[in-house]
Amino acid sequence: MRDSGIKFFNRMAWIFTEPQTSRSPLSNPERQSGGQDDPTDSVWTPRIELVNADFPNIYTTAAILNILRKSEPEDDDPSRISRDEVYEGAKNPLRLTQKYNAPFSCAMDMQGFPFDTQRCYLYIRISSAKMEFLEWGELVAKYLGEVILAEYEVGRIGIDKIFEEDYSMAIVSITFSRRYAYYLTSAYLPTIMLMIISYASLFCKRENCDLRVMMALTTLLVLYALYQQISNDLPRTSYTKAIDVWCFFALTFIFTQVILHVMINVDIKHSMGRVCPCSASSKVGRPREEENLPLDQQGHRKISYNVKEGNSVNMESEPKHITRNHGKDPSCRVDALLVARIFYLVLFITFCVVYWIVVLNNE
Repeated sequence: MRDSGIKFFNRMAWIFTEPQTSRSPLSNPERQSGGQDDPTDSVWTPRIELVNADFPNIYTTAAILNILRKSEPEDDDPSRISRDEVYEGAKNPLRLTQKYNAPFSCAMDMQGFPFDTQRCYLYIRISSAKMEFLEWGELVAKYLGEVILAEYEVGRIGIDKIFEEDYSMAIVSITFSRRYAYYLTSAYLPTIMLMIISYASLFCKRENCDLRVMMALTTLLVLYALYQQISNDLPRTSYTKAIDVWCFFALTFIFTQVILHVMINVDIKHSMGRVCPCSASSKVGRPREEENLPLDQQGHRKISYNVKEGNSVNMESEPKHITRNHGKDPSCRVDALLVARIFYLVLFITFCVVYWIVVLNNE
């Protein structure tokens, strides 16, 4: 998990109803609080607590008290000396408005980076009284800022209420979806191109050892430099992210091809002057029908093997195992490059299918 700071700007309005409220102290319904004649001093206001805010960096504005006049004043009372306009509180509620500016921390899970979706929560608790006496009513949360941010796109905004430690608490949830188009063009696409170039080295001729090794080695060095540049711009975490898994696979994919080309090169150099025994069925020539061959004075059959057209070799006894140059006869070896082409193609396709299924499902 990784903690990130988010600034929260909140405009909160409270609506109260009283049995009666006099309009004389508030000659202007839109009058703001403040001064010696502050109407908010005579009105009870709830106290709220931003639970996961970054204290003490919380700023609030002065409260503004308004009368929501929705009915006509009551009839005059002849017993009163002062002729004040009296309104019924149930029909003309009070609205107290106050703004809050508070940063709060959000625990982000970066394992799916850069295809991650983050959900941040702000907890607002009413600490004036317990839930038996005071609780949140109808809650509405609206986002008024920019939807498209530098790295994220603001998604769903939700609000709900719960009860915690006998107090009513409101939970504001904000969903952030990361904009990953930059990482697709700067990280994923270049690594795919480098892996394709390295894979193309398997189609070079077997005799072009230097060319095959240099192609794979150059792409490996370029990929490592690219990975170092990408890592400098990534968020620091103690665990492996999705983009780290992709880059590690690309490095391993090309590194094993470099080792493969070196091994093939060493095998070619050793096999050029090396002779290896073949199976008993591998003869230089094909024997004739032995039952039709004549016997010599010792009772042995004379067997002749055709080496070249027009020439023959006579042997007095059954031939021994005949050796031949293992490096020049293609029938005695398996084409390592052909096997490598099939293996790396299947490996790349399998990894891509599994990787993108896991990443998109986590998103």
